[in-house]
Amino acid sequence: MNGLSTRVLNTWEEVEDIHATWSALLGSSRANAIFLTPEWVTAWRGAMRGIEIAPRVIVVEHPQDGTVGIAPFYLGQLHLLGRIPYRILRIMGDYATGSVYSDIIAAPAHQQAVEAQVFDAVRGLDCDGMWLPHVRPWTGASQALRQAADAAGMHVEARPTEFYVFELPDTLEAYEGRLSKSTRKDFRRARRKLIDDGGAEVRTCEQPEDVECMLRALFHLSALRWESTDEVGVFERKPREAEFYRMFAPCALQRGWLRLLTLNVDGQPVAAEYGYRYGNSYLALQAGYDASGPPGSGKVLLNQVIAREIDAGTAVFDLLVGDASYKSSYGAQERHCQELFILKKRLKTLPLRLGHVWPRGHYLAMTHPELDG
Repeated sequence: MNGLSTRVLNTWEEVEDIHATWSALLGSSRANAIFLTPEWVTAWRGAMRGIEIAPRVIVVEHPQDGTVGIAPFYLGQLHLLGRIPYRILRIMGDYATGSVYSDIIAAPAHQQAVEAQVFDAVRGLDCDGMWLPHVRPWTGASQALRQAADAAGMHVEARPTEFYVFELPDTLEAYEGRLSKSTRKDFRRARRKLIDDGGAEVRTCEQPEDVECMLRALFHLSALRWESTDEVGVFERKPREAEFYRMFAPCALQRGWLRLLTLNVDGQPVAAEYGYRYGNSYLALQAGYDASGPPGSGKVLLNQVIAREIDAGTAVFDLLVGDASYKSSYGAQERHCQELFILKKRLKTLPLRLGHVWPRGHYLAMTHPELDG
């Protein structure tokens, strides 16, 4: 016997009571990521106001060590063919935020035992399974969670997702030396034309009063970027994502995480970059630029962000999910996360298991329709 016990938090008041413990445990865990912080979840809940979200947070406790595990779930619904509902556990803060890197938070000394306790607790909850997007193999998380689900007698479907990342050297010159000759020339030519000769300036969000106006610039430039390809931008498709940014950015600024920059020409923003510095990594979340504005403005600003992170001693530049070709041109290397769709072996889930039905497919709707409004 490992002596561990579990309890399930079903109210937001209970969840708020463990925020301090949650933060401390996350910081020492394999799961440590900005997307799993209580601050992230609090902002997400605020952005989802008017929608009932049912917490199912599993807390694992040790008689001497106290809280050694937290699985920050909430209960959502998926619908097969728009008709058959499934109750699915999801990671808090996973929608309309840009969240990735799902995991169970556990003290390193109790990692395997915590995972076993969590999956044992899930078997007794009012759900049909769980959805864990973008789980990191390089931390050991995806392998461990699949093994824990197998040991609990659950069905596991797994699919890879593409991420791009590069390590930052000590100098910008060393970074640019890794690039192809044509990319390096493009960077330097655009930088010289816009900044050295053109007087363009980089503005950084440093004060609380800067946040709202710089977010408006980001939203506007993001829309222009997508309009140039005849597509609808993310903040137009998901208004609640814009609201999440408004809720989280002030907190991220206070914590020292926020990286929000614009490139201004004649005082007007022509490009914007939004990301977070968390631990030793820069996380690139969103970008925008005016396609009808000065050529290369988006490239120049990204180059300036990279230069500033090098100066700050950041070790990793994480371009996150997606297979956009520009990421490779900037020297990023592909690596894969795994998405895990875990189902209880019961009659109701048989069509999903036999048909290998996937939450991102045509047959199984992954989000409530009202979340897009």
